[in-house]
Amino acid sequence: MAKLPDGWVFTPKMKDMLTITLEEKELIRCCHCKHWIPGTITDKDDFIQPRCKRNGGGWSSDDYCSCAERREK
Repeated sequence: MAKLPDGWVFTPKMKDMLTITLEEKELIRCCHCKHWIPGTITDKDDFIQPRCKRNGGGWSSDDYCSCAERREK
């Protein structure tokens, strides 16, 4: 069964004064990105915050960015 994307982003582009086209790009949430590292708990019960390999920490799994790349399964 095919998976639906998390969403789409449409950007209007003007070709000339009378023609506008829409550029479509898939929206990928952090939790589905290959750069996302989920939070973990170590053997000593220390919590390691979830983070992004590209943009650092402080992000939620429901956030998204323009650098996202879908994780291969």
